[in-house]
Amino acid sequence: MLLKLIPAGASLLALTASCLILLGATAQAQQSVTIGDKEAFLHVPPNARASAVLVPGKGGIDPNDPLLRNRAALNARGIATLTVPHGTRLGQAIEYMRKVKEPVALIGVSAGVFFAATGVGRGAKPDTLVLISGSLMAPGKLPAQEALKTPTVLPPTLVMANRKDACDLTPVAAVEPFVAWTGGRATLQWIGGGGGGRDPCGPSSAHGFMGADAQVVDAIVQFIVR
Repeated sequence: MLLKLIPAGASLLALTASCLILLGATAQAQQSVTIGDKEAFLHVPPNARASAVLVPGKGGIDPNDPLLRNRAALNARGIATLTVPHGTRLGQAIEYMRKVKEPVALIGVSAGVFFAATGVGRGAKPDTLVLISGSLMAPGKLPAQEALKTPTVLPPTLVMANRKDACDLTPVAAVEPFVAWTGGRATLQWIGGGGGGRDPCGPSSAHGFMGADAQVVDAIVQFIVR
């Protein structure tokens, strides 16, 4: 443990010093780094086993994002993470994380799926790709298939979706056809969660796999740690 029990009679100064140590460690947990012209946020746990570039949904880098609310859980499982905004040069982000810990996964959720797929379509080379609750094929908006153009660019890919997802931008009916289109490069895992949010495309809905966070984290870790 970082803090030790302070014996009775110990000075207030000792207690204050211990608290400052804890606060310092917490402050150092997140590092701001620059990837191209974008600010990204790095978290590296002790004894990291793999790395992941996290591409959030339409809300951007927001703690309510369904992927980012699980960032700490990924770190606790030994996954170093780099959270990037949309428009980041993902090839550069992946190469940055190779210097932190290999293998490196690229993970997109919701609207972030299109940006992750665009990065791969333009030459980014993660060791694995994870696409969660995303638009995969038409009639979805900005489908991953359109960004990838050909399945031959895909690394081993995990597609995660919720049959209860009612977001009209990410139709569940497109999930299995997309997996078939990849020609065996993608594995499909259906996830649970229901949520009670009013927005069917929001983080507190089935789209945001609310209530199934542990299942999603387990699946990610099992897939990307190789």
